[in-house]
Amino acid sequence: MRSAVGNTFLYNIVIVFVVLVLLILISSLSYSKGFKAKNKIVSIIENNRGYDNEAIEKIDAVLKESGYRPRSAFKNKQCPDRNGELLEQSDKYFYCVYSNNTDRGVYYSVTIYIRFEIPLLSGILEFPVNGDTRTIYDLNV
Repeated sequence: MRSAVGNTFLYNIVIVFVVLVLLILISSLSYSKGFKAKNKIVSIIENNRGYDNEAIEKIDAVLKESGYRPRSAFKNKQCPDRNGELLEQSDKYFYCVYSNNTDRGVYYSVTIYIRFEIPLLSGILEFPVNGDTRTIYDLNV
């Protein structure tokens, strides 16, 4: 009888350990997916030398291709106030782009959100991923 109780306890420890390892693996994959999406947005803005309608269309296409959740999944969440001017947000996907002016030119800050879909914690588990573009120099000065 004693070994049966000991084996049950050991099985429970193994199951908890496997579940924790899977949760860590899944969260790291989702987080890396968010970083890839953020890096693609930053590179599109840098290649277009700004955030305009053409850049918005390219960003929406990239986010659709990568499987990023649509704006409706974020339940009317708004971009937080940060340094810089908040530029127009996309209607299809939830990400924030801020314009920051410097003496040399302008750079853009990008914030994209990762949301983990766990039934009881879905509203709580949203994490921002931030990034900045290089300075886009104003050559007309």
